[in-house]
Amino acid sequence: MFFGMWIFLFFYRMSALGNPPYWDSILGMFQEGIWLYENDFNYLKLAREELGYLAGGPRTYFFSWLPGLYAVLMHVFPPVKSTFVFLHVLNFFFAAALAGMMVRLLHKRVGYALAIGTSLAMCLQPMFIAQASMMGSDLMLAGLCLLGFWLYVQRKHAWAIITMIVAVTVKPMPALMSICLAGGFVLFPLKTRRDLLLLAGYLVPVIYFSGWARLAAWLFFRPDTNPIGNDTFFPAGASRLEYLREQTHMMFNQVPDVMALVL
Repeated sequence: MFFGMWIFLFFYRMSALGNPPYWDSILGMFQEGIWLYENDFNYLKLAREELGYLAGGPRTYFFSWLPGLYAVLMHVFPPVKSTFVFLHVLNFFFAAALAGMMVRLLHKRVGYALAIGTSLAMCLQPMFIAQASMMGSDLMLAGLCLLGFWLYVQRKHAWAIITMIVAVTVKPMPALMSICLAGGFVLFPLKTRRDLLLLAGYLVPVIYFSGWARLAAWLFFRPDTNPIGNDTFFPAGASRLEYLREQTHMMFNQVPDVMALVL
């Protein structure tokens, strides 16, 4: 299923290989990645001198490793269009991985025929093909979250926790998936010390998310920094709790699949 879907996407959407990122990626991950590429990975200057995204600056995902990866790829694959081709092929990989993992998750419950049919129904949706044809973190995050869930089902908890930690270091959204996985231990009696350790492990991405919000307040909101640039995550004057509440409210109202994920 994985190789079949990858080959299908590669040939069916070959025309997209040279396409640049769309506007949301340009203003997000790519803006910071290009800045790092042009400024020799000067993270200190990015943190202390540049504007945040709310002011139109390049500091968009300071606590994510993905912009840094984009900058590395621009060095490895000059000109930049070559980087676009590589990232499109990589996005096809994550789309195909989603198809394969869907089959692996379902076949023991419903059989291979229905599992493959369900996976194909997902992959042939216009929205899915559009996502697979773009460059961004969406399918990467979906793939990491589904892989974490599959490892959870297989009771390979250490690898599941590592996968979710990797996912949340791309963007904070997978912290919600970790809460869902941790819920599996909360809903049932915690019988052993190992259960408590696993529960704590699945909450590490959530702690990381809360930690970088606090670190952001220290790094970007100190009075000796440029007040114009202190808006990477939320407007000056807003408390960390207000930011977390506002972001959670926004995700549940604007991203319907978040509610589906929690359920």
